[in-house]
Amino acid sequence: MTLRPRHIIPLLLLLALPMPLLRAQDPAQQPNFIDRSINYLTQVVQDGAIPLGPVNIDPFKTVSYSLSRGVYLGLGIETNERFSKRFKLDGFAGYWFHLRDIDYGAGASWFIAPEHDMSLRLDYRYVSEPLGEFGGMMEEGVGMLDEDNFKFTFFENVYVRQHGLRLTYATRFAQHFKAFVTVGNYRRRYLEQFCLDTLAPALPEDRFTVAELKLHFAYSTYPNVWLVYQHGFPGIMQSVTEFDRVKLQIGQNFYTRSLGVSKVLFQAGYASAGCPVMETFNILSAYMPVGLYSPGCFNTMRFDEFFCDRFAAVFLCHNFGGMLWHPESRWFQPELNLVTNIGWGDMRRADNCPDKNFKTMERGYFESGVVVKNLLCLPLVKIGIGAFYRYGPYAYGSFKKDIALKYSLEFDL
Repeated sequence: MTLRPRHIIPLLLLLALPMPLLRAQDPAQQPNFIDRSINYLTQVVQDGAIPLGPVNIDPFKTVSYSLSRGVYLGLGIETNERFSKRFKLDGFAGYWFHLRDIDYGAGASWFIAPEHDMSLRLDYRYVSEPLGEFGGMMEEGVGMLDEDNFKFTFFENVYVRQHGLRLTYATRFAQHFKAFVTVGNYRRRYLEQFCLDTLAPALPEDRFTVAELKLHFAYSTYPNVWLVYQHGFPGIMQSVTEFDRVKLQIGQNFYTRSLGVSKVLFQAGYASAGCPVMETFNILSAYMPVGLYSPGCFNTMRFDEFFCDRFAAVFLCHNFGGMLWHPESRWFQPELNLVTNIGWGDMRRADNCPDKNFKTMERGYFESGVVVKNLLCLPLVKIGIGAFYRYGPYAYGSFKKDIALKYSLEFDL
């Protein structure tokens, strides 16, 4: 799938959403109006909200876009501190034009002890979801315009309709740790099937009762660590599947005055034998012949190409910053990035199933690329270009199939 100019329209709509709220009364005030508009938009995206009295409009639940879902138009509303500092009510509903389906949901949060980030939340959602996603390891407020989040927004491949109720308790402890405990019951309807035997019938839907413990450690220059454990309980609220699922993510930046910044992201996952194949790990990919660069995933890997119940991946990037070029123009500030991504994974139960309609990557997946960022620095976005090449045991052996051309977008908000 190629990202064409029409795919950028939803982004422009998103950026333009708050602009009618600001008006220049005099042509002489036009430069000041532009500055105020940019400042206002920056604040809206950072806060993820457009304040209207005691409620906020969530711009990302009003206008959104992904390759598999298409354009989303809807409305997301939440109460703010003018309504209450202890409680928050929120809800959203919207239509995905490519899926031709509606997402909706509502929730309530109780901020028990804000000084410790202690809260209790109950919510219900009926939404489209990807299969086997390695996600959920980010704090609230990371939006769809964050480059590190592109793999969870624009590139997620949606094959599930899910509705369910969940209860989440969150708190901060030992100063630099945060814990999330979630209990939920979900019914998942599969729109596509990925199973071990293409001749065997597969369930069109399944119900899960899942408890999750999620820990986050973040402190200064130390590694940023997420650890997640999930357990599926059979015999509770029509759930029939028992399984365990573990996810680990460690990120660290290394700064060198004379060389720039090296970024290392490590991910690993494990799913027990009882976990359905479609609930194991669908390795994150972002391939298009010419498309958007997405860090922290495989940019030459096809969608749904690899499913694994055990995997590990490391994503390496070195940014030389402005050390190689020293242009005087503020519009042209190129930064050279060298990237290498490596992955390994397998599914032992698939060894005796030659008819499986997916691959595992026990021989190792390799790709490397070059991305030159900031070739054009506009007030709201920085644009660059790059290319990635796939090599090793899973290379196609064809230059055209193994290469992926990229452009980078970094929203300066």
